[in-house]
Amino acid sequence: MAQVERHPTFGRVIWARRPFHGRLGVYTGVRLKNGQLAVAIRHAGHVEWVPAARALTEAEAVAWVKRGF
Repeated sequence: MAQVERHPTFGRVIWARRPFHGRLGVYTGVRLKNGQLAVAIRHAGHVEWVPAARALTEAEAVAWVKRGF
């Protein structure tokens, strides 16, 4: 099961146990904040939050869920 956090600044975050290798990098989690879904992309030393529609296609999202999040 993925780790879920509720943070007053960052919103509701679900950290993936199995990161996904996407076209923008390694995706490590998703966040829902103010009704906006974002994907965490791991970089050296930090995480970048990118709107989900920009980071993932629908097929990639389905593939990530199917192989385990």
